[in-house]
This record gives sequence, structure tokens and C-alpha cells, in this order.
Amino acid sequence: MHKAKDKKWIVLLTGTIIQDPKALAVWIAPEIREKQYQRSLEYLAKSKTGVKKVVFCENSEASLKSFEYLFSLYREKQLILEIYKVPMPDKQVFMGKGWGEGIIIKKALENVGSFKEYSGFIKITGRCQVLNLKRIIEIIQRYLQTNPDLKFVCQHFINERKPSMYTDLFWSDREFYMENLLNVYKEVDDNNGVYLEHVIAQRLLNVCARNKVGILPIPLILRGIMGSNGRPYLTTLQIIKKHIKQTLLPLPPMRRLVRNLPAN
Repeated sequence: MHKAKDKKWIVLLTGTIIQDPKALAVWIAPEIREKQYQRSLEYLAKSKTGVKKVVFCENSEASLKSFEYLFSLYREKQLILEIYKVPMPDKQVFMGKGWGEGIIIKKALENVGSFKEYSGFIKITGRCQVLNLKRIIEIIQRYLQTNPDLKFVCQHFINERKPSMYTDLFWSDREFYMENLLNVYKEVDDNNGVYLEHVIAQRLLNVCARNKVGILPIPLILRGIMGSNGRPYLTTLQIIKKHIKQTLLPLPPMRRLVRNLPAN
């Protein structure tokens, strides 16, 4: 059962300031990526999303000294920020898109004590700001009140020859993730076009007969810059114009917003 304390949500923001040279994404200067992560953390502090605690985990050799100013900003807003380095395994060859992020999530859930205070968490890819995060949280929270057996919510799911899902943002029950998804990064393989979104999607299909997995068909309104192998970048204004009807209409009943995935 999801207890009342879950109304104060925890967010895991993942980051890589210095890219691995074997990554397929377009190279972006570390100082630019650093600023993007800082802007995302600033946004979470200044926007009233209902999030009370943010954990930022970064996995490259970059120094995080320049992030220290953010602690006072979070205290000013009566929020909590925790920042951690998550080193990659020694002598491990870079496996592909989402591999490092999968390791970050695993190590955060296993080693950061804050996650044990919550039965669920939201993962956000660190370089983009989700401008409608408050609405997304409210929808999931409202559904959990009457459906505490919900285990995972993603924003978009494709069930075709190679199942995939968007990993920019997802919500997961902590125990469910640790039992079913903790080691998904091990199956990532750029050489065969298998990314983290493919592995998680297949795992969800494998377990959805026993667990309720939801799809939240509302667009993420993003502000930030995605890599070339991510979803195309649009300015905030373009995104709002593209989805204006969906974002301004009253929300439909929750049973229409969250549904079970098909078993095959």
C-alpha cells in the first residue's frame, strides 16, 4: 500500500557531463552539458511541482564543485537536494545508449538512503526540464490513491517487433524496479541497436501479466537539448502549439489515462 508520505515525491535526475568517446550521440562540450544540468536542477527548485527531494547522480570524471550553489537555493525553497558521483565499472567497455544511465539508477536505488523513504520515484533525464511535471505527478498520485497496485508508469510505449518506451521520464515503484529492472543495463548493446528503452520495454511486457503497468498518454512539455539519438528538440513554444488541444482540455477520467499493457 502506498502511504500518505508518498505525496512528497522524490526525483532522480541522471547526468553525464563528459561523454564517453564511444557514445553515438553528438559530442557536446562538457561545459555546455554542465550548464544544462544546473538549469534543470534550478527549474526543479523554483517550480512548484510537489517534489520535496531531488537526487542528482552524475557518472563521468567531471568535478561537481560548480553545483554547490544549488544547495542554498534548495534550502531557500525548503526543499532537499542530494548530489552524488556514480563511477562506472573499472575497465568496462561502453555498451551503448542508456547503459550508463541504467547503472546510475541501480546504484542510486541500492546505495542512496533517501530512496528507502519512498515507495516510488520519478526518473528524469537530466538535461531537459519537464514543464508539465506537476500535472504528471498529480495524475499518477490520484490514480495511486485508488489503485495502489500500480507499479510503473511511462509516457509512451510502442509494442511492435522491437518494443520500446520513452525513458525521458518514468515513475516506478521502488521495490518493483529493484526486483524486475535493476540490471536492465546489462542487455544494452549499441552494436545490435538495443538501447535502454528497448530492454525496459521488453521486461515490462514480460511482467505485466502479474503487475499493473500504466501508460500516460499526455505529452511531455520539454525545455532542453536532446542528443541526436534522442527525440527531436523543439522549442517550448513549438511543443505547446503542437499539443495545445491535449494540454488545455480537461483531464479525462483516470481509468482512461492509465491502462494495462497487452500481454503480447
